[in-house]
Amino acid sequence: MPSASRKQPASWLIRQASSFCDRAGPGSEMYALERFILSPYEDSNQPPSPPFPASADGSGIVCAVPYIGMIAGLKEGFSMYRLLVLALLVAVTGCVVAPPRWTESDVAGANDFEASLALWQEIRAEIATDPQSPNAANYRSMVERLGSRLAYLRTEEIRLHLDQNRLESGSVPLAELDRLAPLVSGLRDWDTSVWNMVEGEIVQERERTETEIHNAKQRLTSRSALDRPVERVRLHELIADLSGSDSDRAAAEREREETHARLLSAARESIDTTDFSRALELIGLAMTLKPADASVQALEERARAGVYAGQLSAALERGDIQDAEAVFEKVSRQSWSSSARSELIMPIELLAGYYQANLRDMLNSLRFEAAYRSLVNMRELRNWLGGDLNLTAGERAFAELMFELAASAGAQGLHGTEYGFLLLLEEFDPDFIALDRLRREAAERVTSSAIQWVSTPAIRGDEQTQNVGSRVASAVAAYLLDNIPLDVRIVEREHLDEIRREREIDQDPLRAERNRGLRAADLLIQGSVLEMRVDQEDRSGRRTVRAVTGRRQVPNPAYETYRADRGRRSDGPDAPPQTIEEITEEDISLEVSIHRKTGSIAVSYRLVEAESANVLRTNSINRRREYVDEASEGIELGDFSQPFKLADLPSDGEVINELVEEVALAMGEDLMQVLASPENRYFENCQRYANEGDFVAAAEECAKAAVLIDNKGQERAEVHGKLRQMTLNSGLRPD
Repeated sequence: MPSASRKQPASWLIRQASSFCDRAGPGSEMYALERFILSPYEDSNQPPSPPFPASADGSGIVCAVPYIGMIAGLKEGFSMYRLLVLALLVAVTGCVVAPPRWTESDVAGANDFEASLALWQEIRAEIATDPQSPNAANYRSMVERLGSRLAYLRTEEIRLHLDQNRLESGSVPLAELDRLAPLVSGLRDWDTSVWNMVEGEIVQERERTETEIHNAKQRLTSRSALDRPVERVRLHELIADLSGSDSDRAAAEREREETHARLLSAARESIDTTDFSRALELIGLAMTLKPADASVQALEERARAGVYAGQLSAALERGDIQDAEAVFEKVSRQSWSSSARSELIMPIELLAGYYQANLRDMLNSLRFEAAYRSLVNMRELRNWLGGDLNLTAGERAFAELMFELAASAGAQGLHGTEYGFLLLLEEFDPDFIALDRLRREAAERVTSSAIQWVSTPAIRGDEQTQNVGSRVASAVAAYLLDNIPLDVRIVEREHLDEIRREREIDQDPLRAERNRGLRAADLLIQGSVLEMRVDQEDRSGRRTVRAVTGRRQVPNPAYETYRADRGRRSDGPDAPPQTIEEITEEDISLEVSIHRKTGSIAVSYRLVEAESANVLRTNSINRRREYVDEASEGIELGDFSQPFKLADLPSDGEVINELVEEVALAMGEDLMQVLASPENRYFENCQRYANEGDFVAAAEECAKAAVLIDNKGQERAEVHGKLRQMTLNSGLRPD
């Protein structure tokens, strides 16, 4: 039994117990407290020193402190002491609360679905293990919040799946709804209200899909196998899409194959009975079901050839050649297999025979455009049929007639029409004797009349400005030749009366040969120098400037301060200089003069059509230039030196030259808007004459546009086609 001397004071026991209870870790209170109390009886040489586990985290058994008084009053006797210790341990154990394993930070840190689900499962398992735990209420709150989060994330996943698998009709396939069942059922454990909501949405989606399937099946039962076959296939495919089942997909594919076979069989029967239109209709339905089927494409080509052959034959029977030509144009734009071509050979040969039979009559009746179209069509028919491409008798007769018409047009001075007939001759008989020379000479004559002959600009002025006008005129002429050399020719003409006289000479049949080298101008550029002046203004005055005139050495205040601080000591290496340089500034008055030279020019001009005296364009140009410089006297004062300076201004002649260049540039750019690209104007004239029914004048204008376009290497198809049409309709007769 322990002696009374080994008992410790109550105050000491309380302090030790309190310290221990604050430091003991979770799960170690009973052992630690027992060691603390029993230690005085086990080791009489040391004061009580309870062992604390290394895991102690400060959680306490502070509630044991009230029982320390019982320890202080212990009597002798080990058995009684053990009983009291047991009572104390029971009391302490009853008041200890373990800290929670999870906190709000754990819940907040579970951001994604997987982390939230793992935490939800762990906390839920802990609650199931000890539902009466003091932390159970807090755990249940965490589980509820985590469940709401999981339900929200799973709901978003379900709705995304619905949207991704929704059909164009808005319904979701039943198979996809079935795949969502496990996901939906899991919502019940997380959030009952969300589960009820999502379950209701799934039920609505299912009812909508089932209703659409029911309606499709009703429409399907009302269609027979031959009634709207493509629609039946589409209904089967719709049912398969809505159900999503493999059996429905197989049924839809089987329906497609059977319908496709029935349509092709019916199409072949229609072809055998020469009902090509019906066959083409059935084949079109079959191609809707299987567009890439090569056998269907071959059958469609054969039926299409039969339809065109029927249309050609019907048009020929009616004598409607234009309709027959339109059908053949469609045929010629398509490629055909040998079997399909066989359906078209007979009616196309009939059309060729028609052209051949009527060609001579067209030529005799001078219906040149109809004959040309027949020959072109005959050539296309012959090419399509794979016939001989050598010159036929009809083509040779047409070519000889074009030669005669070209000679007749040339004799009448209609060189544009002559050029058009020679182009037609070249089209059908490019090896005609001397054709190249004839066409070249005709093109030169047309080019000569097409290129605009513009007189040298006559820019007049008074005695003082006449020279300026001549210089402007020369600069404008040079500008036009540099920028539009293929559109204009410059000739020396100054007066409108002279141009008219020369054109009358050129048009006189008796004097035309003698004056062949004299070419009158088509256009006249007239103008006047309205103003040309150069003014100079000189202004003198004085200017005062402040300048540095000298420098001198003065005591340095910094050195004086330095010496005062040093006293009698000599200067150190850091001593500032004893003196500094001071500049001397003075106000100096200079005599200066401002010289200003201003040049201005004004020119008016107009572009006149020589034959009619029509003014095609009129304008005026004003330009002004100003030059300023300064002159000053020379002076030297001390360090200041100002050299003598003279004003450097351009001479009057240089000012005039610059103004002349500016005016000529502006005038040339303005005239180019009228003179450049005359082929456009000729083509517009051609169309205007054609609308008026004057096909000869239209051919002349169109030929001018054609030769200019050829010279420039531009696209010629439209203009040459128009020239051909105007030439064929010119109404000329062979001599």
